[in-house]
Amino acid sequence: MKHKIQYYSPGFFFCDKREVEVEKFDPKEAKERAKDCEFSFRHIRYSASNKNIKDRISGFYYIDGKVITTKEIERINVDKQYDILIRNLNCNSSGVGVLTRLHNYFQEFDNKKDFII
Repeated sequence: MKHKIQYYSPGFFFCDKREVEVEKFDPKEAKERAKDCEFSFRHIRYSASNKNIKDRISGFYYIDGKVITTKEIERINVDKQYDILIRNLNCNSSGVGVLTRLHNYFQEFDNKKDFII
């Protein structure tokens, strides 16, 4: 098996991604390798014989993130800048998000498979 770390940073419409191949996956080491603009990463394990077949993709590891509920976002939504985010969290998730270390970039947070590191 081979291992990659896929790092995420804010993009224009979607997140930008950067992949780094590693010998083994260590979340603490992956956090240390992250660039300042990257707020999360995932572990991808794939077959050495075929790089296109991804056997396992982990949940997200949010670097220095803070889990935040929809209610907390509503309290800081003074200028209505988070209205769309609040609607998305209420419709598409458990109402829990993560405030990334960039402090201006919210993401949905899945308590079962995502982590704060």
